[in-house]
Amino acid sequence: MTDAADIFKQSYWDRPAPRDQGDQGPERIYRAVGYGLSQWELADQALANLFIQFAFPADNGSSLSYDVTRRAYGSFFGNAGRRGAIDVAAEVFFENHWENRVVRQWIKDIINAFQWGSILRDDIAHGVARAHRITITGNTYDFGTFHLPPDYNTGRTNLRGDGGGTSAPHTTARYRYVGEDIENIAHRFNVLRDVTQDRASTIYRVFDDGGGVSDLVKVIVDGQGEKR
Repeated sequence: MTDAADIFKQSYWDRPAPRDQGDQGPERIYRAVGYGLSQWELADQALANLFIQFAFPADNGSSLSYDVTRRAYGSFFGNAGRRGAIDVAAEVFFENHWENRVVRQWIKDIINAFQWGSILRDDIAHGVARAHRITITGNTYDFGTFHLPPDYNTGRTNLRGDGGGTSAPHTTARYRYVGEDIENIAHRFNVLRDVTQDRASTIYRVFDDGGGVSDLVKVIVDGQGEKR
């Protein structure tokens, strides 16, 4: 079982090691791609909820201002733009407490995890399912189906290929996933969503109980050992 604190380590977001044997067909990959991208969007929604809490702690969502904030946040271009918005909003929200290393890291951890996770999300979104077979001296070798970037995608391919022969497929791709790899990545997105939503909910609970920023800071500092 994954420890929630693992998502704050860059190594947690490493690409799965390339497989030498792919799936028997594309079906599992197709399902996993849809599942993985859905889980990422749910994680992104949790990030939006965190942003909204900075603007309207414990708000019930009925105000016009809430809708303006929610819609404006969604207009930021890409996850990178939304991560930047979280960073700025947190600085304004916490004011002088933003200088507290523990408080700042409580948010920076989330931002970093989304940055690393977004690379895997893009791997899934910009890949294609492709079967790999080669024939050598009359013998056909079937390596199965992989999810990997198309050849034109310079950022996700190398100039020269790897593999080859009869033991592994020859590709220029910097990753080649099977359905199980994508399902495991989707699980990481689930953990990221849960941790992010928990932080948004923590803000909500403190303010809903009549507390303020100083009370939230105390909760964050007191819980630093179990949160990271």
